Amino acid sequence: MKTIIRNFTSFPPALVLKGSFGLSPKGRVLRTSLICLQFVVSFMLVICVGIMYLQSWKNANENPVNSIKTE
Repeated sequence: MKTIIRNFTSFPPALVLKGSFGLSPKGRVLRTSLICLQFVVSFMLVICVGIMYLQSWKNANENPVNSIKTE
């Protein structure tokens, strides 16, 4: 974990602001890792929304609020 934090903070700010940082190997690795992280997080959010939808659908269909049991 310390190496990841050190790698993020060891980038030279002048290169980042000039725009030539993205062409360097470190910049490509950073950009690729951030894109992968964004994809994984968005995929997890889609899965979580699907699970919440299924839970609410199951709850609405199994436990009606005003059900009258007749025998």
